[in-house]
Amino acid sequence: MVPLTHFRQFGFADVAAAGMQPFDAWLAEARRITGEDRPYGLFADPAEAYPWAKALWVLVFPYAAFEKYPPDCMQIPGYNFSSHACYGALDALAKSLQSFGIRAERATLLPHKSIALRTGKGHYGKNGLFYWPPYGSRVVLGVLVVDSDALTSAAFPTDPQKTTASGTDAVGSTCGAERISDADGTSNACGTCNGNASADTARNANAASNADTACTTYAACGACDRCAKACPTGALDGTGVVGPNCLRHFFPDPLPAHLKEKMGLRGIGCDTCQLVCPQNPRQTAPLPADYAELFHIPTLRQASEEQLKQLCARMAPFIGTNLARPAKIRGAAMGCTLK
Repeated sequence: MVPLTHFRQFGFADVAAAGMQPFDAWLAEARRITGEDRPYGLFADPAEAYPWAKALWVLVFPYAAFEKYPPDCMQIPGYNFSSHACYGALDALAKSLQSFGIRAERATLLPHKSIALRTGKGHYGKNGLFYWPPYGSRVVLGVLVVDSDALTSAAFPTDPQKTTASGTDAVGSTCGAERISDADGTSNACGTCNGNASADTARNANAASNADTACTTYAACGACDRCAKACPTGALDGTGVVGPNCLRHFFPDPLPAHLKEKMGLRGIGCDTCQLVCPQNPRQTAPLPADYAELFHIPTLRQASEEQLKQLCARMAPFIGTNLARPAKIRGAAMGCTLK
């Protein structure tokens, strides 16, 4: 058995095990949507993808919303600064488990939200995101496949831990950057989408990930419809499926003209549905020290190619090299609406 404090050393606030049974409901819905035998390049049967594994471990990396953004800067959600840290922490944790005689790998070939649901620890919200109490939807979900069944139940108490923009600091973790990886280890994604897929693929992946009877009750949401009312593009209708107008679907894809005014200063993604959700913690985290310099919209628009390249190199430790590419960052800055 791995000591519970070991997970927290890497910034994880909770961990739970899921079985290796195939995700048949997910597969059926994903095939219906895509017409593909293996949708999104993922496997429904964990044993097929990882024949050596005995269990799936879901690790929860909480984060907090950022405090007030500086003027004329892209308002990038805290998630885009925490998933990079989470997946770096997952790699480090997987390596450390070797000392316990456990083989572990990131489950890059499996549907993460369906795995998280199987643990019985969380639920879907009407905004299509996965909620893990007491952290709400402000979590990055990491999954390891392991050749051990030592972890059989939730490891941590349910009291909220103090969180930073990237992970818990309950035991002094200082994770400070973020990215979320798919099979190739290079793509960034929000919890709703499926990496750098096209807008159509991303929203279809979201629908498929919610393909389970237990996913469609949204009991924790009750009659609340704050997320649907607050969504700037009307992408939410309370069914848990994110519609085609969600701003997160369009990065790095070009933003349609009729949605450009809705982007505001967001630049990359949108956090509105999480900000208004009463299930989410109200605490905030400070912005990185260089935020105002790195994400200043006029600077990013006017910088020379060399200057922009240098700025992106400085962004990469925070948001990952895939997001911090000159063409993407310039495009995001140009897509913002300055007052």
